[in-house]
Amino acid sequence: MGNKKIIYHWSGRGASAPLAAALHLGLVEPALAGTATRKLTRSLAGAIPFGRGAGKERGTLIFLGTGTGGEKVYLLPRGKDGKLLITLIQETARLLGEDPETYCFVDCELGAGRQPGTGKAKGLFRRIEEMVLAVKEEARERATLPGP
Repeated sequence: MGNKKIIYHWSGRGASAPLAAALHLGLVEPALAGTATRKLTRSLAGAIPFGRGAGKERGTLIFLGTGTGGEKVYLLPRGKDGKLLITLIQETARLLGEDPETYCFVDCELGAGRQPGTGKAKGLFRRIEEMVLAVKEEARERATLPGP
Protein backbone atom coordinates (compact mmCIF):
# COMPACT_ATOMS: atom_id res chain seq x y z
CA MET A 1 0.00 0.00 0.00
CA GLY A 2 3.10 2.17 0.25
CA ASN A 3 2.55 4.57 -2.66
CA LYS A 4 -1.24 4.27 -2.77
CA LYS A 5 -3.18 7.54 -2.76
CA ILE A 6 -6.70 7.46 -1.34
CA ILE A 7 -8.76 10.49 -2.36
CA TYR A 8 -12.04 10.91 -0.51
CA HIS A 9 -14.16 13.32 -2.54
CA TRP A 10 -17.52 14.99 -2.01
CA SER A 11 -19.46 18.06 -3.04
CA GLY A 12 -17.78 20.13 -0.33
CA ARG A 13 -20.96 20.46 1.74
CA GLY A 14 -21.36 18.45 4.92
CA ALA A 15 -18.89 16.13 6.54
CA SER A 16 -19.03 12.82 4.64
CA ALA A 17 -15.52 12.87 3.13
CA PRO A 18 -13.83 14.63 6.06
CA LEU A 19 -15.32 12.01 8.41
CA ALA A 20 -14.16 9.19 6.11
CA ALA A 21 -10.61 10.58 5.98
CA ALA A 22 -10.55 11.15 9.74
CA LEU A 23 -11.69 7.57 10.37
CA HIS A 24 -9.10 6.29 7.88
CA LEU A 25 -6.30 8.15 9.64
CA GLY A 26 -7.49 7.29 13.14
CA LEU A 27 -8.30 10.92 14.01
CA VAL A 28 -11.78 9.77 15.03
CA GLU A 29 -12.42 6.59 16.97
CA PRO A 30 -14.76 4.13 15.24
CA ALA A 31 -17.99 3.15 16.96
CA LEU A 32 -17.58 0.15 19.23
CA ALA A 33 -18.99 -3.11 17.88
CA GLY A 34 -22.39 -3.92 19.31
CA THR A 35 -23.07 -0.36 20.45
CA ALA A 36 -25.73 2.00 19.23
CA THR A 37 -24.97 3.89 16.06
CA ARG A 38 -22.75 6.87 16.73
CA LYS A 39 -24.14 10.18 15.55
CA LEU A 40 -22.29 12.82 13.63
CA THR A 41 -22.71 15.80 15.96
CA ARG A 42 -21.74 19.41 15.35
CA SER A 43 -18.95 19.13 17.90
CA LEU A 44 -17.54 16.02 16.18
CA ALA A 45 -17.80 17.66 12.75
CA GLY A 46 -16.07 20.76 14.09
CA ALA A 47 -13.22 18.68 15.50
CA ILE A 48 -12.18 17.10 12.19
CA PRO A 49 -10.44 18.91 9.32
CA PHE A 50 -13.06 20.43 6.97
CA GLY A 51 -15.82 18.75 9.01
CA ARG A 52 -18.08 21.73 8.49
CA GLY A 53 -17.58 21.69 4.74
CA ALA A 54 -15.25 23.39 2.33
CA GLY A 55 -15.55 26.90 0.99
CA LYS A 56 -12.85 28.39 -1.18
CA GLU A 57 -11.00 25.05 -1.03
CA ARG A 58 -13.34 23.52 -3.63
CA GLY A 59 -11.34 22.05 -6.47
CA THR A 60 -8.20 21.72 -4.34
CA LEU A 61 -6.55 18.41 -3.49
CA ILE A 62 -5.86 18.53 0.26
CA PHE A 63 -3.31 16.17 1.84
CA LEU A 64 -4.44 15.11 5.32
CA GLY A 65 -1.93 12.47 6.34
CA THR A 66 -0.50 8.99 5.92
CA GLY A 67 -2.40 5.87 6.93
CA THR A 68 -1.00 2.95 8.90
CA GLY A 69 -0.25 1.07 5.68
CA GLY A 70 1.74 3.96 4.19
CA GLU A 71 -1.11 5.16 1.97
CA LYS A 72 -1.48 8.91 1.47
CA VAL A 73 -4.95 10.23 2.35
CA TYR A 74 -6.40 13.27 0.60
CA LEU A 75 -9.66 15.22 0.54
CA LEU A 76 -11.11 16.65 -2.64
CA PRO A 77 -14.06 19.03 -2.29
CA ARG A 78 -15.14 18.80 -5.92
CA GLY A 79 -18.33 20.85 -6.12
CA LYS A 80 -21.60 19.51 -7.54
CA ASP A 81 -20.17 17.59 -10.48
CA GLY A 82 -16.54 16.65 -10.09
CA LYS A 83 -16.16 14.27 -13.01
CA LEU A 84 -13.99 16.69 -14.99
CA LEU A 85 -11.83 17.47 -11.95
CA ILE A 86 -11.22 13.78 -11.21
CA THR A 87 -10.38 13.07 -14.87
CA LEU A 88 -7.96 16.01 -14.83
CA ILE A 89 -6.15 14.61 -11.78
CA GLN A 90 -5.94 11.14 -13.35
CA GLU A 91 -4.62 12.42 -16.67
CA THR A 92 -2.14 14.80 -15.03
CA ALA A 93 -0.78 11.89 -12.99
CA ARG A 94 -0.42 9.87 -16.19
CA LEU A 95 1.42 12.77 -17.91
CA LEU A 96 3.79 12.97 -14.93
CA GLY A 97 4.61 9.28 -15.33
CA GLU A 98 2.60 8.00 -12.37
CA ASP A 99 0.54 4.84 -12.52
CA PRO A 100 -3.15 5.83 -12.39
CA GLU A 101 -3.82 2.58 -10.51
CA THR A 102 -2.12 4.04 -7.43
CA TYR A 103 -5.04 6.50 -7.12
CA CYS A 104 -8.24 5.38 -5.45
CA PHE A 105 -11.10 7.88 -5.76
CA VAL A 106 -13.88 7.36 -3.22
CA ASP A 107 -17.16 9.24 -3.71
CA CYS A 108 -18.23 9.64 -0.10
CA GLU A 109 -21.75 10.86 -0.81
CA LEU A 110 -22.47 7.92 -3.09
CA GLY A 111 -20.59 5.46 -0.90
CA ALA A 112 -22.40 6.59 2.23
CA GLY A 113 -25.76 6.26 0.53
CA ARG A 114 -26.46 9.95 0.95
CA GLN A 115 -27.03 12.32 -1.88
CA PRO A 116 -26.22 16.01 -1.46
CA GLY A 117 -29.07 18.10 -0.14
CA THR A 118 -31.21 15.27 1.26
CA GLY A 119 -30.50 16.22 4.86
CA LYS A 120 -30.64 12.60 6.01
CA ALA A 121 -27.86 11.89 8.49
CA LYS A 122 -29.42 8.86 10.22
CA GLY A 123 -26.78 6.15 10.36
CA LEU A 124 -24.34 8.25 8.35
CA PHE A 125 -21.45 7.58 10.74
CA ARG A 126 -21.94 3.80 10.47
CA ARG A 127 -22.26 3.85 6.65
CA ILE A 128 -19.10 5.92 6.29
CA GLU A 129 -17.26 3.69 8.74
CA GLU A 130 -18.18 0.59 6.68
CA MET A 131 -17.11 2.35 3.48
CA VAL A 132 -13.70 3.25 4.97
CA LEU A 133 -13.14 -0.33 6.12
CA ALA A 134 -13.89 -1.55 2.58
CA VAL A 135 -11.50 1.02 1.07
CA LYS A 136 -8.70 0.01 3.45
CA GLU A 137 -9.28 -3.69 2.72
CA GLU A 138 -9.22 -3.11 -1.05
CA ALA A 139 -6.00 -1.07 -0.76
CA ARG A 140 -4.44 -3.82 1.35
CA GLU A 141 -5.43 -6.47 -1.22
CA ARG A 142 -4.06 -4.41 -4.11
CA ALA A 143 -0.78 -3.95 -2.25
CA THR A 144 -0.30 -7.72 -1.98
CA LEU A 145 -1.03 -8.47 -5.65
CA PRO A 146 2.05 -9.16 -7.79
CA GLY A 147 2.89 -6.46 -10.32
CA PRO A 148 2.72 -6.96 -14.14
